[in-house]
Amino acid sequence: MTVQELHDELQRHGEKVSGNKQELIDRLRNNSKTSSESNYNDMTVEQLHDELQRRGQKVSGNKQELVDRLNQSDRSSSSDERTVDDYNDMTVEQLHDELQRRGQKVSGNKQELIDR
Repeated sequence: MTVQELHDELQRHGEKVSGNKQELIDRLRNNSKTSSESNYNDMTVEQLHDELQRRGQKVSGNKQELVDRLNQSDRSSSSDERTVDDYNDMTVEQLHDELQRRGQKVSGNKQELIDR
């Protein structure tokens, strides 16, 4: 995610948006671990579609399927505890493979891939 996307997401959760990128990521992870499941259930189908589209995920299905898809995405991304340095050491092809595995877009230059 870009810093702007992190700001937007934190703002949506009513959280502080100050700090460096890693602090924003940590704050968002801490927030999502405690409240993402209930937040998704409180979202409209349109909001769920927007969030899934932002993540490059499939947007079809009923509301519960969308919520389940987002929760699965959260679980898989929280188990991927890599640092920016780990991604910097990867080739573009490896980054493509990793993003494809996560169901995210694979277009862009290396820095854009890392930011995702």
